[in-house]
Amino acid sequence: MDKFRRGVNHSSFFLPLDANLRTEEPASTGREGDTPDGSSDSAGEDTVAEEQKSEEKGDEDVEEETFMSIGVDFGTTYSGVAWSLSTSPKEVFIVSDWETDEANNHDLEKVPSIVTYNSLGKVNSWGFTLEERRHRISWFKMGLCEEATKMLARERPERYEKLHDLLKKYKKKPLDVTADYLRLLWAHAMGNIQERVDPVLWENIKMKIVLTVPAIWDHKAQDLTRQAAKMAGMLDRKSSTLELIAEPEAAALAVFMGMNTSRTQSSLKVGDSFVICDAGGGTVDLISYRIEQLNPLTLVMCAEATGGCCGAIFLDGAFENQIRTIISEEEYCKLRSHSVRKMMNDWEFGLKRTFKMNVAEDQTWHVHIPGFRGMLPEELDQNRALPALSELSTFSSTLSLRSYPDTLTLKPGHVKAIFSEVCSKIVDLIKEQLAVVESREGKKPTYILPVGGLGGNRYLKEQLSMSFKDVQLRIPSRPWSAICRGAVLRGLGNDLVVNHVAKYNYGLSCNEPFIEAKHLQEDRAFLELPRIWVARNQMEWFLKKGKDVAKDTPVCHGYFFAVTKPSHLRSLSAQIYYSESVQAETRITPSRAPSTCSTCFGQVFDISVGVKTLCTLEMKFPTSIFEDLPKRTNDKGVEWRKLQYMLEMQVSSGQLNWTVKHQGIERGKITTGVEYERAGVTRNERQDVR
Repeated sequence: MDKFRRGVNHSSFFLPLDANLRTEEPASTGREGDTPDGSSDSAGEDTVAEEQKSEEKGDEDVEEETFMSIGVDFGTTYSGVAWSLSTSPKEVFIVSDWETDEANNHDLEKVPSIVTYNSLGKVNSWGFTLEERRHRISWFKMGLCEEATKMLARERPERYEKLHDLLKKYKKKPLDVTADYLRLLWAHAMGNIQERVDPVLWENIKMKIVLTVPAIWDHKAQDLTRQAAKMAGMLDRKSSTLELIAEPEAAALAVFMGMNTSRTQSSLKVGDSFVICDAGGGTVDLISYRIEQLNPLTLVMCAEATGGCCGAIFLDGAFENQIRTIISEEEYCKLRSHSVRKMMNDWEFGLKRTFKMNVAEDQTWHVHIPGFRGMLPEELDQNRALPALSELSTFSSTLSLRSYPDTLTLKPGHVKAIFSEVCSKIVDLIKEQLAVVESREGKKPTYILPVGGLGGNRYLKEQLSMSFKDVQLRIPSRPWSAICRGAVLRGLGNDLVVNHVAKYNYGLSCNEPFIEAKHLQEDRAFLELPRIWVARNQMEWFLKKGKDVAKDTPVCHGYFFAVTKPSHLRSLSAQIYYSESVQAETRITPSRAPSTCSTCFGQVFDISVGVKTLCTLEMKFPTSIFEDLPKRTNDKGVEWRKLQYMLEMQVSSGQLNWTVKHQGIERGKITTGVEYERAGVTRNERQDVR
């Protein structure tokens, strides 16, 4: 039927997985355009509710009140907050004024993502002001994502074990620690912002909060991040809203909005493509865009987001492992915790940021390690060997070591080994992204734009310039705060990107008319209400992985429920599934073995392969419409009613929006937050119908 053809629509008949075999219960559902008994219907085809029309008209006449957009970049190692008022969108402010004992940290754009707990399990310090003699919990963001947790356990087993032990000690999950940290970060941000806003405006202003997540975060990790924000009280204020955005997309907004000026826009050309490399504390995310038009500036995503866990913490780990290997595990274990923190702090704000590829062979760097006894050259020579060092023949003559009490002297070969271990992985990720862009666009990208804390690293920038000589490297201004600034711009309504490339397959499980040559016998079942044989457990995909979909055009499918009583209209539901497979599955396995779930840091993850449950969309329809629904009667004389509805999906980088409509009126909605199968997470972002 033409009236159902909006967005992406298909016409094949099916009934969904949960169609009931008993006539006394509501049987659902069929694909719109066909009925089980072969008859057609026309009731309600051209009806659009007057209430919907009046609502839409009213929305056009109301000018939106002043609001505040707040961008929160919750990072593995550092976090930042930025904000702006809708009345002055060009002024984006960075929250700072951090409590710290060191003056140079006071006005930094970000604060460390670290907390400490007292013996009662209450947070007693965070950020820059950390209590001595307390166990510091960091890198807890990695625990929100199963893949990131696995990477941490594999690449930094000692840090994984430390985090595991501390969470167990304080009886916390990564979700709990994240919520505690965000609560403190949010409280500081609110105090900082309140000082700069008129008191009357502050009391009544609406807040649009945009929280960033890594592009490689799966749906479970996204939902846990959203839950943590709620637990932290970020939505306690009346009329506050929360939206997620992928970190590289937020960075792209900040970068391209900054480039969209008369001075820099002249260098942009329609058809140019860009790879955004967001190298952060834990993850490195990549996403690519093509310039569709210049005025207004419009971008098209030309490759789905990819990435890996090779951020700054793994560079820190390579440094720490290098020191550990040089002075021996035994000596390293003798160091006090404050000595290790001093060493790592000096690395963070010194050598890590200043080291470059081309340095003199006789240059040295002194690592201050309080309490280190010093070692003789022959002792150091016995301990120093690392596989990575043996490959650096260029520096083979520079590896002689010297050590004095409290000091270890490094030479270029040692430091180059540290950087090459991590930077080579980032280069490989970029190569993969470039290959995808070239295959789809027919030419290589014009620019690589590194952002994030590690994105501004001197050595990494030189490595990228050397590795990608046929692609220009463009360094954005203020790359460290690009993500939270971009999140603010999203909250203000800016969205240069008009499409999204799906990272997963999304769809519903259905019952198709059984075909002997097509379906498995184990899926064959007879439905009593429509009186037909069907194949159960078949997948009908809304959107397939790698496919391009416009953000302003919902992916739509028309379905129907077969109902026998008015009361059935009050509680109807549909399960939505997703899959990571390149070739989307044609069916779903009805049952799962218990072994398909794993537990990391006390949180349960679904590790099954293939089709997974994403969410349950619940719907309510007024019982008053029952008598107006088209009637059907099967060959047993059982009468039922056909409830037509449209299921719409809109997809973006940070969230999914599913909406059910009947005759143009919204009857159910859910935004990403879901009931995860076997995850023990049942917090829904569900808005039941009016």
